[in-house]
Amino acid sequence: MTITYPLELPSYRATDTDFNLTNVDAYNALGSGSGFATEIAPPYWDASVSIHSMANLEQGYWDGFFDKLRGQKKSFLMYDANRPTPITYPNVVGMALPLGGSFDGSGGIVSFTDVRTVNANGFPANFQLITGDYISFVENGKYSLHRVSDDALGDSNGAITIPFEPYVNTDIFDTSAVIWVYHAKGEFILKAGSAPSRARNVEMKPVSFAAVSRVQ
Repeated sequence: MTITYPLELPSYRATDTDFNLTNVDAYNALGSGSGFATEIAPPYWDASVSIHSMANLEQGYWDGFFDKLRGQKKSFLMYDANRPTPITYPNVVGMALPLGGSFDGSGGIVSFTDVRTVNANGFPANFQLITGDYISFVENGKYSLHRVSDDALGDSNGAITIPFEPYVNTDIFDTSAVIWVYHAKGEFILKAGSAPSRARNVEMKPVSFAAVSRVQ
């Protein structure tokens, strides 16, 4: 059987998730006592996940998942299970669209105002995103995960302007990308030096792991 990467998680029965946006900066002190910071690499997500206690059968699926990652070299897709949908719409999939049909959790991109603001369409009328909601851009097998940085309210036609962090690489993601607000995923690899924790052959033990996003 051919294995296709990035993989999907075996389950999302998480008891705890922690997604932190990490900046990669260098600080330089001047002779005057002042200083300045310089970005030396794009920001990335540093995540920790704990999965609900599970029986041996389900633990086996997680063992197989980690084995297929072949250490820390292969990638997988993941969304924040603590906020899988916009906070205002726990049942966002299936909402009515202005021109008929139902919403599947994704929209189109009209333009990027800048690398931290996107103009999107294809959403339900007067759609609302709250600070802290997640969005992701998907294009040509690439995934980029972002968090809404200020409240956004769409219009009656389903158009909405969304500010977000971190900035997006517009050399990779353009108006051909799809924007997701339902299960907005990023591409991750296991964090170097942190082996997954699980108790094999012991019933009802949880699985936990740490991961960092693959920068796009």
